[in-house]
Amino acid sequence: MMTQETLTRWGRVFGKSGVGKTGRFGAATACLVVLLLCSAVQAGPYSGGAGTEQDPYKISTVADWQAFVNNPGDLDKHFVLTADLDFVWALLTPVAEGGTRFQASAGFNGLFDGGGHFIRRVIIDLGDESSVGLFAYLGPGGRIINLNLEDFQVTGNERVGALVGECNYGVIANCSCKAQVTGANSVGGLVGESVVGQIVNCTSTSYVS
Repeated sequence: MMTQETLTRWGRVFGKSGVGKTGRFGAATACLVVLLLCSAVQAGPYSGGAGTEQDPYKISTVADWQAFVNNPGDLDKHFVLTADLDFVWALLTPVAEGGTRFQASAGFNGLFDGGGHFIRRVIIDLGDESSVGLFAYLGPGGRIINLNLEDFQVTGNERVGALVGECNYGVIANCSCKAQVTGANSVGGLVGESVVGQIVNCTSTSYVS
């Protein structure tokens, strides 16, 4: 992203170009800069992609993940993790926190492909809430695949898991977790509660209480 100082300096150069061929060149270059800036603004909150199956949104940084959490309108889109993420024990808000079995449309109903990467050193502390995990609620059509969690500390009330708090008709495949998970009821290392969900080829090495 260009700083204001850079844009101002370029503006002064264009302003001195005068008329004739040099002036036309300066004006054309200025228009190109404006177009590039507009393209950057329209690029979206992630590191690339269009959110489709053929061109999923790319999650490459901690900032990308925060954008994912903060954009509930994208919960039915396709995502791919392109790098390991280390949150260094930051306190995170779950993805699709508003989703429940009575409000499945607010859950994650898209595809999240971890690409075999790791998400590490995360704290989720919602002791009075239910459906608590990295993904609070995985609804019909939702799929999480090829994702590894390591060094997670997750606390909730009911339906608490490191990866997914509550899975209803969703699919979780080729995922793993090493976590410490605490709750009052329906508590698991990987998933707290699964109703007609598919959990395939997953492992959990976790302390559960």
